[in-house]
Amino acid sequence: MNHYLDVSFDASVDFPLLHQMASFYQGVHLYLVESGAQLGITLPELKTGARNPLGNIVRLHGTEDSLHAFTESPFLSRIRSPFRLSSIEQVPAGAQPRTFWRHQPKSIVQLRKRAMKRHGLTEEQAVERYPLDMLFHSPLPFLELRSLSTRQSFRLFFVKGDIQKIAVQGEFNTYGLSPTATLPWF
Repeated sequence: MNHYLDVSFDASVDFPLLHQMASFYQGVHLYLVESGAQLGITLPELKTGARNPLGNIVRLHGTEDSLHAFTESPFLSRIRSPFRLSSIEQVPAGAQPRTFWRHQPKSIVQLRKRAMKRHGLTEEQAVERYPLDMLFHSPLPFLELRSLSTRQSFRLFFVKGDIQKIAVQGEFNTYGLSPTATLPWF
């Protein structure tokens, strides 16, 4: 992944920034599913705990050819959010390898099933221990997306891993994330 492309969003338009990013990210996900392309994604302005923790930029990483295929795909015209694409550039020297991955917290239903199996609780006891109104708060930044197969909303939580000593090649999921493969961070 020696090239990158920055996608920037305008916070001054009437369409809220998080909605712009979610719409774009949903489109990138569909492109990755349909094309089978291997693109990595980072959020270079990501700051946990900030007012706008995701920033205004989504950075796509890949080979020069894979990024050109992405920019020339008809999928870009289907995205309704306003965005600007930078030119495709070579990753600068000195960029450090870092993982960028998805965190999937357990749902209340998953916690109940685990408690029933692990602690021998009845379903009623598990419901009492983990009521539906029990809120899960994560400090991790996220985008609110919608599954096209189930039509349910879900949060895609982002984790910026530590800087690694060496770059690690690997597969990226259809959200452009991987807990093991690294991407250049700059």
